[in-house]
Amino acid sequence: MKLSETEQVEVSWIIVAYKLISGAFELILGTGIVFFGNRMLGMYTRFRNEELLEDPHDLLVRVLGSVVPMLVEYRTAITIFLFILGATKIIGAIGLLKKKEWGLDLLIALFLILLPFDLYSLAFHFTVVKLLYFIVNTLIALFLMEFRPHKYVARLKKYVHKPKRDAIMEDI
Repeated sequence: MKLSETEQVEVSWIIVAYKLISGAFELILGTGIVFFGNRMLGMYTRFRNEELLEDPHDLLVRVLGSVVPMLVEYRTAITIFLFILGATKIIGAIGLLKKKEWGLDLLIALFLILLPFDLYSLAFHFTVVKLLYFIVNTLIALFLMEFRPHKYVARLKKYVHKPKRDAIMEDI
């Protein structure tokens, strides 16, 4: 169904650019894990050995020691997740760029699906960067939701059939 000029979704180019860039970053990261996963483990092992020679209690080595082996072990699942997430963001941003309502629906649904995971991450692994990322995504989702109410309901009312009694009364 083609939307009329007044029903088309207007979104700031900043939101579209943000979603395109973050989606592209996730696709590139997923591709990097696919192609450089084994090398990443070797580079990490060399880095860890050199850093531990300098400082046996190095914080960076301890942090990477918990992340890198997990990335290598679960790289297939992480890669699939990054590809799906990146592609969804890019497709939604293209939909918004073309002023299609499905782009709006897609990005709002993506936000709502990821909301519990973001809240869990904030609650148990709090960082300022995660908080800023969460705030930006929440503001974007709230901004996108503002376009919905009256136009969507008005379009739905066109397709609801009136009972015959009401149609007869209108003709009188």
